[in-house]
Amino acid sequence: MPNADGAGGYTGSSAHATIREWNGKTAGLKSVPIPVGPSVRPQIGQIKVTKYNDADEDGTDGDPILTDPIFTFQLKNAAGAVVGTASTVNGVATFSNVIVGKGYSVQELAPLPDGWHVSAAQDNPIQGVEVLVGQTTSLCFGNAPTKVHKTFTLDFCAPVTTPEGATYWVRYDINGSSRPPCS
Repeated sequence: MPNADGAGGYTGSSAHATIREWNGKTAGLKSVPIPVGPSVRPQIGQIKVTKYNDADEDGTDGDPILTDPIFTFQLKNAAGAVVGTASTVNGVATFSNVIVGKGYSVQELAPLPDGWHVSAAQDNPIQGVEVLVGQTTSLCFGNAPTKVHKTFTLDFCAPVTTPEGATYWVRYDINGSSRPPCS
């Protein structure tokens, strides 16, 4: 039978329960402490994922941070259960309040924003991620811009005499941007 007198909401105090004790001869009341507080709270850390533009696809993260577009990541625990999803803000996605442990995996989710793909040198997912108490585990994910390959042929239908050293430009349009720009 719980006692109405107890710890209340005071940090570090412990709750008490009163139980009726019978030792075979006499009955009595006994107060039993119930520990509460930091010892029963999960220990946590966080994971920070930084996106960078790995245009040369060499897997090194010294390249510029990708502040735009937005990329989305999924966090799974060691058992493979999804425990969080985060999207980048200014090139960084953060998983906060992650329970301390080993074996987490972080995966960049498809579909990727138009014009981007996972860098050839990038593991996706990154596995075996460890989270330590009160620490931030930092990961980097590289993406590369999708390369556009176009071949153009310039044909003249009538006999044309061209001056030696003449240069011809072919204008084309990709996603609303003309190349090369007119000068």
